[in-house]
Amino acid sequence: MGRMVTTSSLYIVGLVALWWTSNAISTIFSKRMMNVLDKDGPFEDLRWVDLTMAQLLLAIIGGAVWIKYVCKESVLMTECQRSFAWWILSVNMVGNLATNAAFSSMSSSSVQVIKACEPIITYVIMLCFFKSDTSFSLPILASMVCAGVGATGFLSGDKQSSFRLVGFMAGLTSSICFPIRNIFLKTSQFKEIHPVRQYFTLALETSKLMLPVTIIKTAFWGSSFINYDITTETSVSSFFHVVYNMTSISVLSELSPITHAILNLSKRVFITAANIIYFNEDVTGNKLLSVVLMMIGLGAFTVLKNQNILTHSLKNRIIGILLIASSITTIGIQFAQYESAVILRIPQPWTGKSRVSGVSFQRNLDVPLREMMLEEITVLPLEKECIVDFGPDDQRTILSSWALPSLPSKQAEASIRHTCIQNPDMTIVIAAPELIHEAIMRDVSSNVTGSFCELELVPLNVKELFKGTVLEDWIGKQALFKILAGGNYPYYLQLAVRLQLETVNKAQFYLDLLGDDCVTAISSSDHDRAMERLRDVFETARVGIRQGDMDKQIDFMLTYDDVLSENYQCEVVKSCQASGAPFSYMKASESNMHFGTLSYESRVGLPGTYTNIGDEMQGLSGIQFLPLCDRFVERDRLSEGMFKDPDERVMVFMNAWYGSGRMNWPPPANIEPILVSMFIQKNVQKRFEQAADYLLQNGPVGCRDMQTLAYLQSISVPSFFSGCMTLMLQSPNPNAARRQEIIAVDAPKVYIEMIPKDVREHVTFRTQAYRNHTTILTRSESAFSRLEEYSTAKLVITNRIHVALPCVAMGTPVIFINSREIGDASQSHVSDRLAGLTDLFHTIDAYTEQDVEKRFATFDWANPPPNPNPSKFKRLRATFWNIIRSHDTLHYSAKMHGLVPLPSIGQPLEKQQLFHLIFSSSENTKISIFKLQGEKVSGAWNWRHQRTLESVLRYHPMATVYIHSNTLEQEQFAIFLEAG
Repeated sequence: MGRMVTTSSLYIVGLVALWWTSNAISTIFSKRMMNVLDKDGPFEDLRWVDLTMAQLLLAIIGGAVWIKYVCKESVLMTECQRSFAWWILSVNMVGNLATNAAFSSMSSSSVQVIKACEPIITYVIMLCFFKSDTSFSLPILASMVCAGVGATGFLSGDKQSSFRLVGFMAGLTSSICFPIRNIFLKTSQFKEIHPVRQYFTLALETSKLMLPVTIIKTAFWGSSFINYDITTETSVSSFFHVVYNMTSISVLSELSPITHAILNLSKRVFITAANIIYFNEDVTGNKLLSVVLMMIGLGAFTVLKNQNILTHSLKNRIIGILLIASSITTIGIQFAQYESAVILRIPQPWTGKSRVSGVSFQRNLDVPLREMMLEEITVLPLEKECIVDFGPDDQRTILSSWALPSLPSKQAEASIRHTCIQNPDMTIVIAAPELIHEAIMRDVSSNVTGSFCELELVPLNVKELFKGTVLEDWIGKQALFKILAGGNYPYYLQLAVRLQLETVNKAQFYLDLLGDDCVTAISSSDHDRAMERLRDVFETARVGIRQGDMDKQIDFMLTYDDVLSENYQCEVVKSCQASGAPFSYMKASESNMHFGTLSYESRVGLPGTYTNIGDEMQGLSGIQFLPLCDRFVERDRLSEGMFKDPDERVMVFMNAWYGSGRMNWPPPANIEPILVSMFIQKNVQKRFEQAADYLLQNGPVGCRDMQTLAYLQSISVPSFFSGCMTLMLQSPNPNAARRQEIIAVDAPKVYIEMIPKDVREHVTFRTQAYRNHTTILTRSESAFSRLEEYSTAKLVITNRIHVALPCVAMGTPVIFINSREIGDASQSHVSDRLAGLTDLFHTIDAYTEQDVEKRFATFDWANPPPNPNPSKFKRLRATFWNIIRSHDTLHYSAKMHGLVPLPSIGQPLEKQQLFHLIFSSSENTKISIFKLQGEKVSGAWNWRHQRTLESVLRYHPMATVYIHSNTLEQEQFAIFLEAG
């Protein structure tokens, strides 16, 4: 016969369920109350003061009702019952305030984790300052360490944008105050008072202390209760806060202290899980492991501390103080690591305009995206009215955009949320890169209650946006403009996007997320003329560089009003600097995260010497994919002294020739290197071998040539053949017609004379060697001008590798003359720099070909054939793209600038090759691959799909491939689509 369940057991189960549930509801609504109308930290409007006062008032009412009708006692108190020491009332008030303040600055689950450690804090305080049965033993110490490691591990995993140090300190303060209060109540004359009366009396007396605090807060910050949503959330939170405290007292009266302590610990797990689920906090293996570790430690501690009894002694005092010191040190180290590694997440690429749940987020991005660009100078108060008076016939749409290479700042998110709440019948349309749609939706609309406008996100591809406008060529030259504008480039881009969006859309209002954060009516001024003015800023800068009038990056920023003004003139760069308004909202240069390119100042030499601009062409190939370029890193002087700020970080493509005897290696820790397209000369290989750990840490290394690949593999450094990164250059004139011009660049005269005379008479001669190009601006501008020429040429003849490979990348046919005139070549030795690259263009090998003149005579000069081996070219380019897209910042920037899909280079076949691949298997299906060996793999996307598709595209690079599957997502093939 089964055991009979008693009425008493059901009563206790019901009490426990009510205890847990009411506590969970109270914490959730406390957090919701803090999130109504986004604010920047707990000190913006101090609404947690109002919440605390409301909780105390309801506690007074609830306690009085309980004493009167449940306990059947008089509510009136004796003098003894009211005589709490002023300091214990202050501690109680601070504890309540700190708890609610913590909700405003960190996730609700993190608050619960901190408060779960209250038993340990109580134990340490008792051990240090009170005579009691408090015990200490090695098992107890081990349980405390276990719980502490678990708690700090969970907190270090809280990467929410709302996490702030002040919130952590508030939670810790709360977890110290309440143990002090509870210890006092258990060790003073008040321990004989019924717990409910203690609760009621504490609330009543504490409310007297809170009254002047609330009055002062209301006088200077106003009342939070003028907002209906805040009032609702506060009322629900306060009500269930009282219910939770009453039921906790009731459970304690029915059960033993140890049972109550275990139930209280289990309650923390329940509440933490409830908050994670409700607020859709991301859960990682690290967080789960940390929670398990913490609960094991707390559970063991709860049991152990009730088993051993030691007298209070000086030894215990010393042990307790050491525990406090070590705990603070551990937390400080953990939090310092958290602050240096705080990273915001960007979702996996996602398509669509509506909010989607269940999207998985990437972890451990290469840079902290929110902090990477934005240094928030000022935060606007939410009371500022960011609304306009809409007429009855106005279109109900507000336009906005975000073109900066980061997630929107917290200030921008607050502006969007505030505008949505103030204008619930409007639609806000935000043009932003697809990669951050879900992140914007999540951050802007999370935890918002009440009326909210319709928020629509549309993809932003500036290449497509500017097509057919005066800025079409402007965006094609973005690599050069990034060098010219430095840290201001993203803001010029944002301004250009705004002007074009206002031109092509019929909306009448715009929400400026970088200016005054308010909705304004869209100007009726001539936007086409305004965009011409914006374009002229950069064209004027180019002229200034050529004429020697400009030797530094553009250090001013035009405003929206500037470019719309008919009176604005920008004839020379220097006059623009005087009239351009300073851009003081947020400056990229004030952040510790920067993006740079290698410079070659030590190579330039004295005035009058010649400089090869091939190195600058290598730099331009990487700058295309950077969100901006505000740092120049000297290749041959890579030392710690080059950075004034030890915390400054610079992401740099390290694609270069390394062979100078004066060079330093490895780079300082400030540099975040992308090791691709590296050529290591034999005379400096010893330096790289001595710093092999640096290559191992930041690799694998992409090698520009086969000799470097063989060397790195010989010293066990993971490496691969990447070729030269100039293969990634995109044409600055993608829509320009190809001219009937043949250009010879530094080709040896002896071979030029072998070209048929009727062709040679029409050849244009150019050089890559410039005189007096002593600044990176002049060299970069000259290099870009050469690319503009090569991109539309009929044919290019050269013996320079950094002329030939950019031409291959832009689809310009190349005749490459491989002869002893090349760099480190000799009479009998081909330059190591060419190994693995010469089959990408029409190579005339002067070492092996006996009759070069005959070869020239048979070449089709009227219709030069495309460059050979397009399959290898595409493979190398796909390799580069796979490296670039692994850095979320670069992937984001490339998508926004329309650099992907990579353009198709090569002539289509007369008969199109067509492949149909059927991939239809599910995650829980196991498929035999080699039956003889019995190997089985998951039917989900695996290496057999990858290798099948790669093989088709390798041997048939111009083919069209159809993939049929009812289980695989299109995202699985993004790398192939983006790589062209």
